[in-house]
Amino acid sequence: MTPSLTLFHGSRHYFRAFSNKYHYSGYGKMNFGWGVYFTPNIDLAIYICAGHDAMSYVWLLDGKKYYNTFINDSSLYDISTDYLVENLAVTYERLHNFNWKNNLLTVLESGVNMESYYGPEITEDKVSKYLPVIINRLKKADFVQIKPINPYYIYQVEIKPRRIFDDSKIITENQRRAFNKQLKRERRGFSIPYPIDWHQFDKGFYDYLERKFQNRYKHSKNRWEANRLTSLFLYRAGYDLMYVPYRDEHVLFDISRAKILGVEKVGL
Repeated sequence: MTPSLTLFHGSRHYFRAFSNKYHYSGYGKMNFGWGVYFTPNIDLAIYICAGHDAMSYVWLLDGKKYYNTFINDSSLYDISTDYLVENLAVTYERLHNFNWKNNLLTVLESGVNMESYYGPEITEDKVSKYLPVIINRLKKADFVQIKPINPYYIYQVEIKPRRIFDDSKIITENQRRAFNKQLKRERRGFSIPYPIDWHQFDKGFYDYLERKFQNRYKHSKNRWEANRLTSLFLYRAGYDLMYVPYRDEHVLFDISRAKILGVEKVGL
């Protein structure tokens, strides 16, 4: 019997039960098709909701909200060095009782490139005028917190799957035969050969199967249609949950297998 899993789901919306109505409306347009997405990593759930970067959050200086579009807009700056990105990484632990003062000062005092790919460039005049003001305010504060501009919710969920498909390039012969039987039942017009004809960009079997559906059906040249066909095929083949190891994500095809254990609101 497959053991139950406790996973996390991040959303900008509050709800009491999962629904199929909102598929293809979330982060990344559901890269692995039709289903609800979960992760064992609570920090990943936070990133999906509001990004990983403290500069895109509202800052609370000694409990007083400090918001400035010059710096609190993640589309208006670029940070070039890895250690600065590490200083700005938002995690569950850092959202609770962590003083961001030194981290934010480290970034601002190290220099920020204000050339933007998504919005107007910040002029040198504006940088020289506002950046010292922001740094001065941070230095005077004793305790600095960050909060998302728009609140979001972290759901803790118990999932009781019947069968889990581990997405990888390790496909057993029994699996290959079972998939071919399902393809034949559905009259899909293609089969999975032995050895499998992997493409160099296939990260796992899901990518391989999605590509097969794209090649088979003209209407599935749209990627979102092709991955919908792929995920629903896996569901009909007997898998109600898929694990994608390189993304640390689970995709649940059967929402009746999910039970919400708790929900936490994050934000002002």
